Amino acid sequence: MNPFELAQALGHQEIMVIRLGETGLRAVIAIHDTSLGPAVGGTRMRPYSSFDDAIIDALRLSRAMTYKAAMADMAWGGAKAVIPGDPLRDKGQAFFAAYAQALDRLGRFHTGGDMGIDAADVAALARLTPLVSQVPLSSSVNASDLTAIGVMAGLQAAAAALDRPLAGLHVALQGLGEVGSRLARRLAAAGGRLTVTDVVPERRERVVVECGANVVAPEAIYDVEADVFS
Repeated sequence: MNPFELAQALGHQEIMVIRLGETGLRAVIAIHDTSLGPAVGGTRMRPYSSFDDAIIDALRLSRAMTYKAAMADMAWGGAKAVIPGDPLRDKGQAFFAAYAQALDRLGRFHTGGDMGIDAADVAALARLTPLVSQVPLSSSVNASDLTAIGVMAGLQAAAAALDRPLAGLHVALQGLGEVGSRLARRLAAAGGRLTVTDVVPERRERVVVECGANVVAPEAIYDVEADVFS
Protein backbone atom coordinates (compact mmCIF):
# COMPACT_ATOMS: atom_id res chain seq x y z
CA MET A 1 0.00 0.00 0.00
CA ASN A 2 1.49 3.35 -1.01
CA PRO A 3 1.39 6.35 1.38
CA PHE A 4 -1.62 7.97 -0.25
CA GLU A 5 -3.63 4.76 -0.18
CA LEU A 6 -2.68 4.39 3.47
CA ALA A 7 -3.77 7.98 4.20
CA GLN A 8 -7.15 7.25 2.68
CA ALA A 9 -7.48 3.98 4.59
CA LEU A 10 -6.59 5.67 7.90
CA GLY A 11 -8.92 8.60 7.29
CA HIS A 12 -6.42 11.45 7.18
CA GLN A 13 -7.57 14.98 6.55
CA GLU A 14 -4.32 16.38 5.14
CA ILE A 15 -0.77 15.44 4.18
CA MET A 16 1.67 18.28 3.52
CA VAL A 17 5.21 18.10 2.19
CA ILE A 18 7.16 21.27 2.98
CA ARG A 19 10.57 22.32 1.71
CA LEU A 20 12.62 23.78 4.55
CA GLY A 21 14.23 26.76 2.90
CA GLU A 22 17.65 26.10 1.40
CA THR A 23 18.56 23.37 3.88
CA GLY A 24 17.87 20.54 1.43
CA LEU A 25 15.43 19.03 3.92
CA ARG A 26 11.73 18.38 3.62
CA ALA A 27 9.13 17.99 6.35
CA VAL A 28 6.02 15.83 6.18
CA ILE A 29 3.12 17.06 8.29
CA ALA A 30 0.20 14.65 8.58
CA ILE A 31 -3.06 15.87 10.12
CA HIS A 32 -5.25 12.91 10.91
CA ASP A 33 -8.41 14.15 12.62
CA THR A 34 -9.34 17.49 14.18
CA SER A 35 -12.85 16.60 15.30
CA LEU A 36 -11.91 17.12 18.95
CA GLY A 37 -9.78 20.24 18.46
CA PRO A 38 -6.68 21.78 16.84
CA ALA A 39 -3.96 19.58 15.37
CA VAL A 40 -1.14 18.78 17.79
CA GLY A 41 1.76 16.32 17.75
CA GLY A 42 5.52 16.11 18.02
CA THR A 43 8.18 16.57 15.35
CA ARG A 44 10.38 13.55 14.64
CA MET A 45 13.75 13.75 12.88
CA ARG A 46 15.64 10.65 11.79
CA PRO A 47 17.08 9.05 8.64
CA TYR A 48 14.70 7.00 6.50
CA SER A 49 15.49 4.59 3.71
CA SER A 50 13.01 6.41 1.47
CA PHE A 51 10.78 9.46 1.56
CA ASP A 52 7.72 7.19 1.31
CA ASP A 53 8.83 5.58 4.57
CA ALA A 54 8.89 9.01 6.21
CA ILE A 55 5.36 9.74 5.02
CA ILE A 56 4.10 6.38 6.28
CA ASP A 57 5.68 7.02 9.69
CA ALA A 58 3.96 10.42 9.89
CA LEU A 59 0.62 8.86 8.95
CA ARG A 60 0.78 6.16 11.60
CA LEU A 61 2.07 8.46 14.31
CA SER A 62 -0.57 11.12 13.63
CA ARG A 63 -3.39 8.57 13.88
CA ALA A 64 -1.93 7.41 17.20
CA MET A 65 -2.05 11.04 18.41
CA THR A 66 -5.77 11.17 17.59
CA TYR A 67 -6.34 8.09 19.74
CA LYS A 68 -4.19 9.43 22.57
CA ALA A 69 -6.12 12.70 22.72
CA ALA A 70 -9.46 10.91 22.63
CA MET A 71 -8.51 8.41 25.34
CA ALA A 72 -7.17 11.20 27.56
CA ASP A 73 -10.35 13.23 26.96
CA MET A 74 -8.34 16.17 25.61
CA ALA A 75 -9.64 18.71 23.10
CA TRP A 76 -6.88 18.18 20.55
CA GLY A 77 -6.66 16.64 17.11
CA GLY A 78 -4.06 14.11 16.03
CA ALA A 79 -1.12 15.21 13.87
CA LYS A 80 2.61 14.59 13.48
CA ALA A 81 5.60 16.03 11.65
CA VAL A 82 8.47 13.93 10.32
CA ILE A 83 11.73 15.33 8.93
CA PRO A 84 14.01 12.84 7.14
CA GLY A 85 17.53 13.78 8.14
CA ASP A 86 20.39 13.16 10.53
CA PRO A 87 19.68 14.96 13.82
CA LEU A 88 23.37 14.91 14.65
CA ARG A 89 24.37 16.68 11.44
CA ASP A 90 21.45 18.45 9.77
CA LYS A 91 20.24 20.80 12.51
CA GLY A 92 21.43 24.37 12.90
CA GLN A 93 20.34 27.99 12.67
CA ALA A 94 19.13 27.70 9.06
CA PHE A 95 17.14 24.57 9.87
CA PHE A 96 15.42 26.08 12.91
CA ALA A 97 14.57 29.29 11.05
CA ALA A 98 13.17 27.44 8.02
CA TYR A 99 11.07 25.03 10.09
CA ALA A 100 9.69 27.83 12.27
CA GLN A 101 8.72 29.82 9.16
CA ALA A 102 7.02 26.75 7.68
CA LEU A 103 4.98 26.25 10.84
CA ASP A 104 3.96 29.90 10.89
CA ARG A 105 2.86 29.74 7.23
CA LEU A 106 0.78 26.65 7.93
CA GLY A 107 -0.63 28.13 11.12
CA ARG A 108 -2.76 25.15 12.16
CA PHE A 109 -0.32 22.62 13.59
CA HIS A 110 1.13 22.88 17.11
CA THR A 111 4.22 20.79 17.78
CA GLY A 112 6.98 19.92 20.20
CA GLY A 113 9.76 17.40 20.64
CA ASP A 114 10.01 13.78 19.56
CA MET A 115 12.77 11.44 18.41
CA GLY A 116 15.73 13.52 17.18
CA ILE A 117 14.26 16.81 18.44
CA ASP A 118 15.39 17.34 22.02
CA ALA A 119 14.60 19.93 24.68
CA ALA A 120 17.29 22.32 23.44
CA ASP A 121 15.88 22.14 19.91
CA VAL A 122 12.36 22.80 21.15
CA ALA A 123 13.59 25.79 23.15
CA ALA A 124 15.32 27.18 20.03
CA LEU A 125 12.18 26.73 17.92
CA ALA A 126 9.93 28.20 20.60
CA ARG A 127 11.89 31.45 20.40
CA LEU A 128 11.02 31.65 16.69
CA THR A 129 7.37 30.57 16.57
CA PRO A 130 4.45 30.34 19.01
CA LEU A 131 3.48 27.01 17.41
CA VAL A 132 6.21 25.12 19.30
CA SER A 133 6.03 24.65 23.04
CA GLN A 134 7.57 22.64 25.84
CA VAL A 135 7.21 22.04 29.54
CA PRO A 136 8.89 24.98 31.34
CA LEU A 137 12.36 24.19 32.63
CA SER A 138 11.18 25.16 36.12
CA SER A 139 8.44 22.52 36.05
CA SER A 140 8.69 19.46 38.28
CA VAL A 141 7.21 17.39 35.43
CA ASN A 142 9.22 16.43 32.35
CA ALA A 143 7.50 15.04 29.26
CA SER A 144 10.33 12.55 28.71
CA ASP A 145 9.97 11.34 32.30
CA LEU A 146 6.26 10.77 31.73
CA THR A 147 6.95 8.81 28.55
CA ALA A 148 9.52 6.64 30.32
CA ILE A 149 7.05 6.01 33.15
CA GLY A 150 4.45 4.93 30.59
CA VAL A 151 6.83 2.53 28.83
CA MET A 152 7.92 1.15 32.19
CA ALA A 153 4.29 0.51 33.14
CA GLY A 154 3.79 -1.34 29.85
CA LEU A 155 6.85 -3.53 30.49
CA GLN A 156 5.65 -4.29 34.01
CA ALA A 157 2.23 -5.30 32.67
CA ALA A 158 3.82 -7.50 29.99
CA ALA A 159 6.06 -9.19 32.57
CA ALA A 160 3.07 -9.79 34.83
CA ALA A 161 1.09 -11.29 31.94
CA LEU A 162 4.00 -13.69 31.32
CA ASP A 163 4.17 -14.44 35.05
CA ARG A 164 7.77 -13.26 35.13
CA PRO A 165 9.26 -10.76 37.58
CA LEU A 166 10.72 -7.61 36.09
CA ALA A 167 13.83 -8.14 38.21
CA GLY A 168 16.19 -10.23 36.11
CA LEU A 169 14.26 -9.68 32.89
CA HIS A 170 16.58 -8.96 29.94
CA VAL A 171 15.51 -5.84 28.03
CA ALA A 172 17.06 -4.43 24.84
CA LEU A 173 16.95 -0.66 24.37
CA GLN A 174 17.70 0.85 20.97
CA GLY A 175 18.22 4.58 21.48
CA LEU A 176 19.30 6.28 24.71
CA GLY A 177 18.08 9.83 24.25
CA GLU A 178 15.69 11.80 26.43
CA VAL A 179 13.33 8.85 26.97
CA GLY A 180 15.62 5.85 26.52
CA SER A 181 18.16 6.94 29.12
CA ARG A 182 15.44 7.59 31.69
CA LEU A 183 13.85 4.23 30.97
CA ALA A 184 17.23 2.52 31.32
CA ARG A 185 17.69 3.99 34.79
CA ARG A 186 14.21 2.88 35.87
CA LEU A 187 14.75 -0.64 34.55
CA ALA A 188 18.14 -0.92 36.23
CA ALA A 189 16.66 0.24 39.53
CA ALA A 190 13.99 -2.47 39.22
CA GLY A 191 16.65 -5.14 38.70
CA GLY A 192 16.34 -5.51 34.95
CA ARG A 193 19.29 -6.68 32.82
CA LEU A 194 19.99 -4.30 29.94
CA THR A 195 21.50 -4.57 26.49
CA VAL A 196 21.65 -1.12 24.91
CA THR A 197 22.82 0.76 21.85
CA ASP A 198 22.82 4.28 20.48
CA VAL A 199 24.49 6.03 17.57
CA VAL A 200 26.04 8.53 20.02
CA PRO A 201 28.97 6.90 21.87
CA GLU A 202 28.67 9.21 24.88
CA ARG A 203 25.06 8.12 25.46
CA ARG A 204 26.04 4.45 25.34
CA GLU A 205 28.95 4.95 27.71
CA ARG A 206 26.87 6.92 30.22
CA VAL A 207 24.19 4.23 30.47
CA VAL A 208 26.83 1.48 30.71
CA VAL A 209 28.38 3.28 33.69
CA GLU A 210 25.12 4.30 35.37
CA CYS A 211 23.13 1.11 34.79
CA GLY A 212 25.69 -1.65 34.35
CA ALA A 213 24.29 -2.33 30.88
CA ASN A 214 25.78 -4.46 28.14
CA VAL A 215 26.35 -2.55 24.91
CA VAL A 216 26.23 -3.59 21.26
CA ALA A 217 27.03 -1.72 18.05
CA PRO A 218 24.25 0.51 16.66
CA GLU A 219 24.09 -1.48 13.43
CA ALA A 220 23.42 -4.75 15.28
CA ILE A 221 20.20 -6.48 14.28
CA TYR A 222 18.40 -8.10 17.19
CA ASP A 223 16.77 -11.50 17.05
CA VAL A 224 14.30 -11.42 19.93
CA GLU A 225 14.26 -15.22 20.01
CA ALA A 226 18.03 -15.51 20.35
CA ASP A 227 19.58 -16.66 23.62
CA VAL A 228 20.92 -13.17 24.34
CA PHE A 229 17.37 -11.98 25.03
CA SER A 230 16.07 -15.06 26.86
